Amino acid sequence: MFPGFVLAPLWYSAAVAWPVIQSLHCIRCNHADATVWLFYWLCFVIAWMLQQWLGWVIRAPFYVLSWVLVDVQVEAELVLLCYLVLPRTMGMRRLRRSLS
Repeated sequence: MFPGFVLAPLWYSAAVAWPVIQSLHCIRCNHADATVWLFYWLCFVIAWMLQQWLGWVIRAPFYVLSWVLVDVQVEAELVLLCYLVLPRTMGMRRLRRSLS
């Protein structure tokens, strides 16, 4: 839906840049959220590996949707990333609590 030159910087800033800044801030200040960001990085690596191995399973519904409407896989990933890392929602805390 949006061009790649718009989505790529947004995706990288939401997935990598913001979490790196927050992780370094928590480590430097001995903040309690350091475990949340460590959990984020573990989930990031696991999701990246699953995307490499089982990406076709994740892409299949979006492929069907792209035939009917538009290709929105990257936009859906960006929305999920924003939910997980933005301070207003901080979905990573909720995910960590539900898994523990």
